[in-house]
Amino acid sequence: MPENPVLTKEMRSRMRGARGAVIQFVYVTLIIAVSGVMYAFFRLEWAGGSGAGANPAMAAEFGHALFIGISVLQAGMVCLLAPAFTSGAITGEREQRSLDMLLVTNLKARSILLGKLGSALGYIGLLIISSVPVLSVCFLFGGVSPDELIAAYVLIGTTGVFFGLAGLFWSCVFRRTLQATAAAYGTVALLCIVVTVMDGLISQFTRYSVDGPVLSYVNPIMGILSIVLPEAETSTWSVFGAVPLWVVTMSFQALAAPVLLGASILLLRYRQ
Repeated sequence: MPENPVLTKEMRSRMRGARGAVIQFVYVTLIIAVSGVMYAFFRLEWAGGSGAGANPAMAAEFGHALFIGISVLQAGMVCLLAPAFTSGAITGEREQRSLDMLLVTNLKARSILLGKLGSALGYIGLLIISSVPVLSVCFLFGGVSPDELIAAYVLIGTTGVFFGLAGLFWSCVFRRTLQATAAAYGTVALLCIVVTVMDGLISQFTRYSVDGPVLSYVNPIMGILSIVLPEAETSTWSVFGAVPLWVVTMSFQALAAPVLLGASILLLRYRQ
């Protein structure tokens, strides 16, 4: 990939324009705003206006709450941004009538797709890294362990890879960016909303030998919550035993990612 001209071109195009800087500014500003609102609420409601240092236990409680809020917010934003960066990767080339010229070069379909994907993931990684200073404020209050922080960032990163590949797959399936984008966000809605609602309905109207979520294992937001909420750390599904929910979420993403990439390569190679 360091020798991939598609990656080089896409990264330069993305970072030289104003759009990349604006998105990063909005991303970090939103995280800072949410943190500021939570801290203001903490001072007024939890600490009675006396400040974080007056009660260490309450400060640790706020640090943990802040970690939950920022982690869930970042996971949701990655779920929304990753498909947007990749769903137009191939359809955009078609619409600009440059895909045929790209395919007759010495580049393989795999190199083209990895270049497009690498550019999107590189920018998503930049967004995630830019939020580290804000999230590190949680350690000043306490209530957060380094293991939780690392696990949350790893899951957010794998979620970006998974939904980036989903957007890339739909970009190879459809010939219009609008259709590919709609399908990509349909995938996000399916995995983040529909499966969780269905899981709740199944648990309410049926009786199966499961204590905990079933379909929700594929929801990355639920995976993040299983890291930051102690009561949701393990699942007692009899098939897995006591397995952390976020590990199952990452395993699903790790199994689905190569399938999406392989299908995208075949579609780009033979469906033109």
